[in-house]
Amino acid sequence: MNNKLAGVCAVFCLAVIIFGNILLCYFEYTEKKAVAVQNFKEGSLIVLMYHQVSTNPNALGKYVISPEEFESDLEYIEKNGYTIVTVKQIIDYYENNTPLPSKAVLLTFDDGYETLNAYIEPILTEHNASVVVSVIGKYTDLYSANVARSLSYSHLSWTQIKDMLANNIIELGNHTYELHTCESGKRTGIQKLDSETSDEYKKLLENDVLAFNDEIEQELGFRPTVFAYPFGCCSSESEEILKEFGFKVILTCEEKVNYPDNSEYKKGDLIKLYRFNRPHGKNISNILQG
Repeated sequence: MNNKLAGVCAVFCLAVIIFGNILLCYFEYTEKKAVAVQNFKEGSLIVLMYHQVSTNPNALGKYVISPEEFESDLEYIEKNGYTIVTVKQIIDYYENNTPLPSKAVLLTFDDGYETLNAYIEPILTEHNASVVVSVIGKYTDLYSANVARSLSYSHLSWTQIKDMLANNIIELGNHTYELHTCESGKRTGIQKLDSETSDEYKKLLENDVLAFNDEIEQELGFRPTVFAYPFGCCSSESEEILKEFGFKVILTCEEKVNYPDNSEYKKGDLIKLYRFNRPHGKNISNILQG
């Protein structure tokens, strides 16, 4: 009888220990999850990456959203305590210690499609917001000439860019002049080829990226300090070269939350920002809340 009772007690004690450990793990998990969610929101900088905008339902996809989706993004941001910031504010935080909002969001558009002027500018004006537009020089020049145009493919002209800058709708970034390419067996974006020397690679970027900044200065009167990697591609040498060219902010395609920290920042260092692609059909809350 005593042995039987002892056995029951042992089983009971074991059950208590197991149940206690389960509860402990659960509370530790929920506490960590709560902290993670809080960290995601407070003191974070979330950068959203957009490309093309279309009113054609058949064109919507991973890199194409509707104007209504973009406006719903702005409405969600406004209603849920987020603040849209500019690149200038981010640079001021790093260089002058000017505080950023605790839930900051930066909006970026790559490539510079003409739909920015047709569909996005009116929405930005209504919501008193702005975006970073990183343009491809080859297409800016092409569509500044007298050529056929369509909102399904044409890019912003120099005149349109000037107008949007004057209206404080955009900040301008460099997205290369003509290195926005991805061909099988060849260079993707500004990748360095295995066969290329460091001097040859730097010369390539001088003739494309730096020369495009020169053209922008000639056309608009200033030099962009933002560079967006085409396809997110780069090399181990690209950041030092871009820094030498005068860029301050690099936009990547790596999907992470940014937690700005200027405590170890040295003036002149590149500010590297991660970005979340915003595809069609995805609720913006899924990106902003993790």
